[in-house]
Formats: sequence, structure tokens, C-alpha cells
Amino acid sequence: MNPFRAFACAAVLIAPHFAQPASAQVSSFTEKMNAYVGCINRLSERSYESRKRYFSWVSKNGPTGKERIIYGTYTIYDTSDCRKNVEKANVLEPRDAPLEADDTGGRRRARRRRGK
Repeated sequence: MNPFRAFACAAVLIAPHFAQPASAQVSSFTEKMNAYVGCINRLSERSYESRKRYFSWVSKNGPTGKERIIYGTYTIYDTSDCRKNVEKANVLEPRDAPLEADDTGGRRRARRRRGK
């Protein structure tokens, strides 16, 4: 049996096990995770690009002050759409209230402890 025919036979036998009905909806867990992971991927990629750009000109011991070419870091994209997607995802099941809580209150408490 040639390799293509073997692949085609395997695909025909396996496909029904992986097929989903057209009306199947994405689970709320998957939708929730997609929102979180999408934000992490989008923002971390730009951070890593910025880090790579910085290390392209700085020496291993840090800046010396004698560099002739200095590249600035990239700005992070607007995060408002990311925030909206995460807020929508936070109301979906499964819930983890402490993990999904808005941390602005925690930041305020930390500032008060530091006296700022």
C-alpha cells in the first residue's frame, strides 16, 4: 500500500472520532482561557522584542555610556481590548474569585503600607 493511500485510510477511520457537531459551542472554560492566553501572548511578544532590541546594543555587563548607537525599547500596545476580554472572561464558569479579582484594591493597600 502506498503511503498516501495508507494516510487516506487512516484519516477516514479516525476522522469521526475527532469530528464535532456543527452546533457544538466552545466551552466557557476554553473561551475563558483563550482570553487570558491571548492577552499574555500579545503583550509578552512585544516585551520580548523590546528585550531583544535592548540586548542588541548593550554589552553583557550593561551600558557603558560610550555606546554610539542606542536603540530605545518598544512601547506596549494598547491594552484596553485585552482588559475588556478578560473582564468578559471573568464572568464565565469556572469561577476563581481570588484569582479573577481586580487588583487595584491590593495596590492601594500596598501603597498605604509603604506610606505613599
